[in-house]
Amino acid sequence: MLRNCLRKLGNHQTKCSVKTLHTPIYRTKNLQVLRDTLSGIKLLEKIITSSSYNKTLIYEPKYKSKPQVVSSHDTMRLHNVMRELLDSLQVDEATNTRLQSNRPRKLGRVGLQLFMDCIRDNLTATSTSLTCSLLEHYFKYPEKEVTNGIKAGLRYIRDFLAKNKIIVKSQNDVDALVEQLTMSSSDSQSIKRVLKAINYELFSDDIVRVINGNKTYDEVDVSKGWKYPAGILDSNEAYLRSLELPAKKLVSIDKDMLVLMYDGTLRDANKI
Repeated sequence: MLRNCLRKLGNHQTKCSVKTLHTPIYRTKNLQVLRDTLSGIKLLEKIITSSSYNKTLIYEPKYKSKPQVVSSHDTMRLHNVMRELLDSLQVDEATNTRLQSNRPRKLGRVGLQLFMDCIRDNLTATSTSLTCSLLEHYFKYPEKEVTNGIKAGLRYIRDFLAKNKIIVKSQNDVDALVEQLTMSSSDSQSIKRVLKAINYELFSDDIVRVINGNKTYDEVDVSKGWKYPAGILDSNEAYLRSLELPAKKLVSIDKDMLVLMYDGTLRDANKI
């Protein structure tokens, strides 16, 4: 039996084949290739800028069916959103043959991947905008002197920020900073009263106005809270109508108050 097996193995002919893998090569000296590589970072800049400066971002996670709202101050969740965006681009490219031959999309994904690996956890609107502006300037003038000038400028900015760093730990430090930056003592007092009204929370949903009253100093008018802290999409008219905003006046309450319950149609509230 062993001889028969050896005889069969000896008569078996191994078939070898060669498979050629075509790897595209892109020249970095080509201006269009550089612009395509920057397209992914520009997309990220658009997303970050639209959700920064006390704004919010609505996105749908891959394991949840309902969209969620991410604040621009929640840097950890915002970084996870960008990671999911990068993963989705990679998955779409791997599963869709059309996208595999789309050169601008592939280069944009590669550029975005390199950018995310470089910045790590420092994902801000400043990092994306500064990267896009510096790279666009370098693409116009791809010279060694331009690169050295950019590096020298960045070193100067780092040194300047390190020497002029302002550390604020308490309300007294904030008041002292306000006194240094304001032009007059009256402006300083008004700003301090505004900060006190919002409990020194610069990113607050409360609306504070400085108005001219009948007194010798400015008065502070505070409107507590906001109806929808996550923001409202104003691009969908049907959605805005469903909220019935003219009929709703909802505010946040942080103190005791007297509430009147009236069963019926209230036509003239001034007579209560």
